[in-house]
Amino acid sequence: MQVWRKGQQIRHLSPHVTTFTHSEEAIQAERDSIARRDLFGELVESNMFDPMLSFDRESENPFAMYLRGLAAQSGDIATFEGWDGDFPPDYRVCPEEAAALVGGDHERADEILGGLVALNEMPKEIRQPGKTKERAEWVRKKAEEYLAQPELELADLDALFDETGKEKE
Repeated sequence: MQVWRKGQQIRHLSPHVTTFTHSEEAIQAERDSIARRDLFGELVESNMFDPMLSFDRESENPFAMYLRGLAAQSGDIATFEGWDGDFPPDYRVCPEEAAALVGGDHERADEILGGLVALNEMPKEIRQPGKTKERAEWVRKKAEEYLAQPELELADLDALFDETGKEKE
């Protein structure tokens, strides 16, 4: 039973730890990874195990597994999909509350949950009960602004290059 529990904790190293195939090697690799503060299991020697037994680094790395466990403890309040360290973590917190905030508009709720809108910037006058349409519209506008920002920055950069090219002529 003890080996099975340990195997569940380090399944990112080998899905067959519970069969004793590589248990000692896997446990030592996990200890080494922890000592090196390797949150995503990237420093573990992949040739130690059968190459056909690779793990999904986004969902099965040690830190993602830890965060998934925390989300599971929250019930329906939070879900966690994964995190490989290259991009922001993929999670959702309080989806029902976000939908209620914007009158059940799931598109606006997804914009909130996706981080496109900073709710702390919401004007106080539309935070009042009964202002769901106003909140939904504010969220829509803020999400559009957020999504347009990279295009504006690229346009500014293009203009800068155009001006620099004209100066040389």
